[in-house]
Amino acid sequence: MDNDKKKNNIDYEEFERGKKFMDEPPDEELKENMRNERKKFKSRDDSQSKRKYRNDRPNKKK
Repeated sequence: MDNDKKKNNIDYEEFERGKKFMDEPPDEELKENMRNERKKFKSRDDSQSKRKYRNDRPNKKK
């Protein structure tokens, strides 16, 4: 029983730390980095999908 209480107490403390982190306003530098990362992946995915679509299209026969 004591072991379960200890485990629950640790989980609760971890939860409180995570909650405190989520309540803080996001860092502007972090937000900018995330935007740049998203742009990198978005632009690459878009060009690949368009290229794939164009390549597949002439090969299709009606």
